[in-house]
Amino acid sequence: MGAGRSGGALPRAAPGSRRAPDRLVGAPGGGVGARGGETRTFSKPHPGPRLHAAELLDLPPSECVYVGDDHRDIIAGHAAGMDTIAAAWGYCAHSPPTQWEADIVL
Repeated sequence: MGAGRSGGALPRAAPGSRRAPDRLVGAPGGGVGARGGETRTFSKPHPGPRLHAAELLDLPPSECVYVGDDHRDIIAGHAAGMDTIAAAWGYCAHSPPTQWEADIVL
């Protein structure tokens, strides 16, 4: 996975739900980004919001990781050219996370 394979910190682009903070937060050892889902007019699996988050972080999408608890999250991350992590807890509504073709399943 992008930055993770080289041993560096993984920047994360997380344009989540309306509950997500509408801000960027710097963290020691790597960038962390979060934007509320209402910041873009497209919904998942459209790559637009994830590409917007990567742009705000000033990173190419290939250096970002998108984490999700639904198959459409993984589709959206891949559509944006990001590595993906499937969270095997939470929503996980329609199919097992191991079937979503995420780069990593936690």
